Amino acid sequence: MSPIRDPQPHPSPRRRPLLLRIRITRAAFALTVGLFLLLTVVQLGRAGRIADWKATELQLLNLDVAPAPLNARFFDPVGRSVFTVSDTLASGTARFFQPEQQGLDPGFTGTVRIDTEQLVVGAVLHRAFPAAGMAGNDVFPMVQDNITATVYHAAWVERMSPEGQFTSQILVANLGSAPAEVQVSLSDSSSTPVWQDKLDIPVNGSIELDLAGIVQLTAGFGGSAQLQATQPIHIDIVRSNESQWAIYAAQPEGSAQLVAPLVAGLIPGAATPTIHLLNPQISATGLVTVCAVLDGSCSHHPLPPGASLAVLPEADHPDTYLIEGSVPIMATICTDSPAGSSAYAAVPVNQAATHLAAPLLLGNHDDWLTTWWVYNPTSSPATISIHYVSASGESWTLPSIEVGPTAIRPLEPWLEASIYAGWIQADRPVLGLIEGHHPQEPDGRFTYWATPFSPSAWRQFLPLLFR
Repeated sequence: MSPIRDPQPHPSPRRRPLLLRIRITRAAFALTVGLFLLLTVVQLGRAGRIADWKATELQLLNLDVAPAPLNARFFDPVGRSVFTVSDTLASGTARFFQPEQQGLDPGFTGTVRIDTEQLVVGAVLHRAFPAAGMAGNDVFPMVQDNITATVYHAAWVERMSPEGQFTSQILVANLGSAPAEVQVSLSDSSSTPVWQDKLDIPVNGSIELDLAGIVQLTAGFGGSAQLQATQPIHIDIVRSNESQWAIYAAQPEGSAQLVAPLVAGLIPGAATPTIHLLNPQISATGLVTVCAVLDGSCSHHPLPPGASLAVLPEADHPDTYLIEGSVPIMATICTDSPAGSSAYAAVPVNQAATHLAAPLLLGNHDDWLTTWWVYNPTSSPATISIHYVSASGESWTLPSIEVGPTAIRPLEPWLEASIYAGWIQADRPVLGLIEGHHPQEPDGRFTYWATPFSPSAWRQFLPLLFR
C-alpha cells in the first residue's frame, strides 16, 4: 500500500448550494445533514411523519455574520408544494423546529427544500418511538443541490427473502429543471446484467424502487446498480429488514484512493462488518488493495470491469481501512449486528477539509448519544479546535486537541446539551464521521459524514483560535 499523500483542502465555495435527502416510511429515525448557502435549495427525499408515533424535527445553525431568513418548502413525490415554514435565524444561533406542530399533515411523504442566502448548516431528525413497535434509524448524507451528475453506481444492492435478512430500496431525486428519465440496470457480482427498467421522475419529485418487488430477481441476489438519467439526480440506497435500516449514498464516480475511517471489529454473533468493493469501469480490470491501519495487514483483490466483491475484515477490533485501486473504484462499508445496522460510502482522501460541521449531535437525547470521529489522513499531526452550540442558545468552546498522523480520535458526546450542533477548525485537512448509538433500541446505530464548509463567510467572533 503506498503512503497516503497529504490531501489539499476540499474546495467548498461559499455560494455553492447544497441538497439534503431523507426518507421516512413506517419505521424511522432519520437524520440528514448539509450546508446551506446562497439561495440554497435543500431537498430531503421521502421526508414525513405518520400520526403521533413519529416526529419530524429540524435543526438549523447559522454560522454567518448576518441573520438568515429561510423558507422550508415541502413537496409531495410528484413535485407539488404542499406546506411552507418561514423563519429567521439570528447570527450564530441554532434553532430546533417541529413542522408537524406548525401544520405539516400527518402521513406526509415527499421532499422539503430549505432556501436561505446565508451560511447555514442543518439537520432533519425523524423519530419513530419503540413503544409503538417501530424501529429503523437512518442517516441520509448531504448532497449539493447544484450537482450535475447524471450517472451513478451503487456498490452493493440486494434482495433477500429469509426473515431478518436485508433488501435494498433505491431512492432517486430529480435535481434538474425538467422531468427526468432514469435508466436503472442491476448486475450480479460477476457484472452480468440481470434486470433493467426506466423510471420517470417529475421536477422536484422523487421515487423509490424496492428490489423486493422485482420478481425477476431471485432471493439471495447481491450485486451492484447503475443509474443513468437525462437530468441531474441524487441517489440513496436503503438496506432494510423487519427492524433495521442502513443507508448510504450512491456515487457518481470512483477514486483510486479511498478511506473508511471507522470499520467495526468482527465479533461473532454481535457485529459483522463488510467492505463492498465495485469496479465501475467499462473495460479495465483493477487490482484493489485493502489495508487495515492499526493491524498493518493488507489483502489484494483483482476486480474485473463491472464486478463487485465483499471483503470481510477479520480483526476483532475497530480499525481504519485504506483502499487503493489500480483504476478508480468504489467501496461501501456495512455493519450488521443485533444492536443496529449502519452503512456509509468510503470517500476519496482528498475530500478532507480544515472546516467541518455536524449540524445535529445528541447528548443523551432520549438515550441517544453521538460520537464524532475525526480522522487525520495526513503525515503530520493535526490540531483541532471544537465549538458546540445548543438550540437553547448556550455555547461552548473546548480546549484544542491533537490527532496524530493517519490516526482517528473520538469527540465524545457533549452531555451539557441534549440536542446541539458543532463545528471544528483544523490546521490540516481532516475527515469527520458521526456515529449515533442507543443502548436499547433494536436499531441503535447510524452514521453520517460531517459537512465540509468554506470559512470565507464564517462568523469572525467565534473563538476558535488554536491554543
